Amino acid sequence: MNNKQIFLQRRNEFLDKIKKNSVVIIPANTLQVKNSDVHFPFRQNNNFYYLTGFPEPDAILILVKHNSSEKSESILLCSPKNPSLEQWAGYICGSHNAKEEYLFDQAYDLDDKEEVIFNLLKDKENIYYSLGVNNKLDTLIIKILNNLKSQVRQGIGIPDSLISYEDILGEMRLIKSEFEISLMQKAVDISTKAHVKAMQSVRDCKSERQIYAEILREFYYHGASGEAYPSIVASGKNACILHYIDNNKYFSANDLILIDAGCEVDNYASDITRTFPISGKFSKEQLDIYQLVLDAQIAGIEQVYPGATFDQAQRAILDVLVDGLLKLKILTGNKKHIIDKELYKPFYMHKSGHYLGLDTHDVGSYKINGKWRVLEPGMVITVEPGLYLSSAIKNLVPKWHNIGIRIEDDVLVTTSGNKVLSNNLPKKVDDIYNLIR
Repeated sequence: MNNKQIFLQRRNEFLDKIKKNSVVIIPANTLQVKNSDVHFPFRQNNNFYYLTGFPEPDAILILVKHNSSEKSESILLCSPKNPSLEQWAGYICGSHNAKEEYLFDQAYDLDDKEEVIFNLLKDKENIYYSLGVNNKLDTLIIKILNNLKSQVRQGIGIPDSLISYEDILGEMRLIKSEFEISLMQKAVDISTKAHVKAMQSVRDCKSERQIYAEILREFYYHGASGEAYPSIVASGKNACILHYIDNNKYFSANDLILIDAGCEVDNYASDITRTFPISGKFSKEQLDIYQLVLDAQIAGIEQVYPGATFDQAQRAILDVLVDGLLKLKILTGNKKHIIDKELYKPFYMHKSGHYLGLDTHDVGSYKINGKWRVLEPGMVITVEPGLYLSSAIKNLVPKWHNIGIRIEDDVLVTTSGNKVLSNNLPKKVDDIYNLIR
């Protein structure tokens, strides 16, 4: 099966899950202005991409499921060929090429969208559409529905049910195919190279930005399409800021540096974090906290297997972290009381992880009917405990000030347990020391 057939198969699977006599309308992303006549680099809408593989902006996917044995249809509206524009901005596929290359039943120019959508919505009962994704298309859909409504006396039926498609696609996207896993593994492998390069370069660098430059260079050199999210290169006290992305401070020899960086390959994300000493060796206090976070992460990963619930990793992580914080006298009191009342939150304020896929924080429900979801083969999640001992925390002993540590890996649920996709990136203390040296 080639790549285009994979997208066709997904469209057919999606159509099987929706009601008869329905139309699905899913827009691509649009170009966003950065300044003047310059645009941000284009990144496709993930739901649209998942069902089409089509890379161009402003396109619209329409799926039609009839109320009879008539075959369902997949239709693309896209930008028309324009040789003059292509001279300046690059290749445009055009509707004729798109139909053949991306295996659509029909394809039309975007200029015809109002007429095409109007005709397809006639006599349909349901429209699957998510408001707020594309405001211009929202306005057009409302206009078309009002026009249809005005013709009801002529015997034309109009959709009386508006349904979001996002939950259906979220469940489909949650379980990754071998094709998707291979793309994610490639993204992880490239990100691993970037993290290794950062560790090897740190003693020759003076600032977060120089380290950041090394990471970006590895991403692009090895074939990534870009960052999966704004990379975090946080030294010293900055490592205690969860989403620090300034990446512009000079660091000191005794600082730790926390790097949370992952690239994308064909829109599929990786998400990896490592923390290491710029000097090449942890101080005693840094080592105590690092080993505690590492032990917690290992305990969390052990709880990732089919049949486990999503929260098991978090509970295992909390058990280890709170024990360690009590032993180090950073916390005092009863362990159960600390966990029940979340008294650990000044030091560990986030959860253990999230789904990973086309989105860094990927789609899919974490609870079903109020209960934590059971993990299944094909899910990919992150496991990412951390401790953030900011000097701003009241009554924290100064020797712990500004030690921020997070360790994060990407973990695939397999039929027999799990596979750590990022396992080739060192995290044991001696291995980190060897890389830096």
